[in-house]
Amino acid sequence: MIEIFMALVISKCGLSFCPYCLGENGYNSQEWNGRMCQNGSRLLAEQGMGFRDILRFYYKDEFNFSDGIGNKQEPIQEGDCNKLIVDNDAEGYGVTVLSGPIDGDTYFKVVRVHHLFSEENGSWPGNHHLYLDVLDKDGNRINGAQLKVKWGESVIEKVTAIIDKPANEPGTNVPLYKYQVVSVEMKDYASDMAYNIHTDHPDEGGSNNRFHHSFLVVFQECIVGDITPEPEQPVDQIDKWRNRLWNEKGIDYFPDAAITKFARARGLGAPETNEVEDSGNIIQGFVNGWCHVIKGDWQNIHVEEW
Repeated sequence: MIEIFMALVISKCGLSFCPYCLGENGYNSQEWNGRMCQNGSRLLAEQGMGFRDILRFYYKDEFNFSDGIGNKQEPIQEGDCNKLIVDNDAEGYGVTVLSGPIDGDTYFKVVRVHHLFSEENGSWPGNHHLYLDVLDKDGNRINGAQLKVKWGESVIEKVTAIIDKPANEPGTNVPLYKYQVVSVEMKDYASDMAYNIHTDHPDEGGSNNRFHHSFLVVFQECIVGDITPEPEQPVDQIDKWRNRLWNEKGIDYFPDAAITKFARARGLGAPETNEVEDSGNIIQGFVNGWCHVIKGDWQNIHVEEW
């Protein structure tokens, strides 16, 4: 259910921020503030924007959803960590949010994960950045806050991102490189983690193309109170169960194999075949695609659709 005010629409709004009108040719040669442009909203939908973001795009903070997702967050009171709602429109791109271990009274939750639309992602062929912001309990930016951006199997492969940008842009950003898969969490405080962030997504037209995709992750401070983290199984137990399931399928289990790690990082699902060598290439099939790589060139694994 969605609670709305009396929504007003117009065929052509004539507003400068509208991707269809671009400040020209408004209905009756006027600019129609506070109205959703029918032609503009259709164009945004064709570019992949969801209904929540389209409504926010035109109606700003005047539009509220009864399920709370996408609404402006209220100041957080003690014990209200569980009331913060995660608005993650990047789930379709494999980005997942996990709760972290509690250490002290202060905790930072991920409240927004956003895959940038083509019109937000710079000029063609598009940017490839991870934009970050950190807010306090009242929703104000915490300048100087530090985050850990990590990738690969080694903790050496990481950077510290510092919130230091002007107020009219995201707090900071780091580049996302080809085939790089990153996670992000707070550096000095217990926090959620957003992970499986990468640019290896198909062309969408405009400024969103393969290896040219960008994401925004926003953390917000809250008081721990009665927050309940997600239970975690020991890593060795998870690996033991995974090994058993592979064996049930009759597939050899090599947890440190490059293709195995690559497929897991990109959410390709369970293996459908063993690794096969053909003409100097190693290939292996998974539920959501199949991988191939020149033997020995493990940094350049490719994934294809079935």
